[in-house]
Amino acid sequence: MIRENPLKNVARVPLSSLKKAEKITGLAPVKDFDPRGKAAMDDERISWVRISEAVLIRDDYKCRVCSKSDIVSMDSSNSKVHMSVEVHHILPRSRKGGDVFENLITLCVNCHHLTFGNDYSGIPLKNSMNLDNFPFIRNIALPSTFTFQDKRTGKIVFLKDYARKEGIDESCSITESQGSEIEASLFEVSDSDYTKLVRYLEDEFQVDDYRTLIFRYGVNSLPARVFESSGQLFL
Repeated sequence: MIRENPLKNVARVPLSSLKKAEKITGLAPVKDFDPRGKAAMDDERISWVRISEAVLIRDDYKCRVCSKSDIVSMDSSNSKVHMSVEVHHILPRSRKGGDVFENLITLCVNCHHLTFGNDYSGIPLKNSMNLDNFPFIRNIALPSTFTFQDKRTGKIVFLKDYARKEGIDESCSITESQGSEIEASLFEVSDSDYTKLVRYLEDEFQVDDYRTLIFRYGVNSLPARVFESSGQLFL
């Protein structure tokens, strides 16, 4: 069975957000966080001030878990304010976590503090309304031609900033492409149906992982879980 990780339920930022952070900070490439975190590397050369600024811009100064982006007063006498978000190490520095994009995520003060009560595991958690209590109905994105055994069809949605790329051997891969979209079907799946679906996809299509991405549904944006097979999106 595919291994769950609460941080994999956090939607990945689109390519446009990465490019925005690169343009503003001059750092490249700016990457999204990795749910597993990343250890420190010997050649880390970006200062904490610069990389933390890039992470905040990448994440739009919002908590990636609960989406809070509060402005808090620092000093009422001179009206100073700041954003109540913090850059968090998924793999703590005490466990050799690095000051690298893959190991950094923006959290609000509350979600950040919740990580401390979990042996500073890097996951905000128990008894919070954030990751551990995600709804039992999951949004699952599948190929637009996919139909459940009960003949149910999904909502037509579009994966933002991705495109299909045809290979010379008639193969097809999905790559990030700013401004492009891929059509998909979005299903609302209960826990019991999800377990059956995963077993079917593992057997028939060798899916072995998942990530959460942002889809366009009309004028709205929806996060949905997307499966992977050997690193390729199953769409």
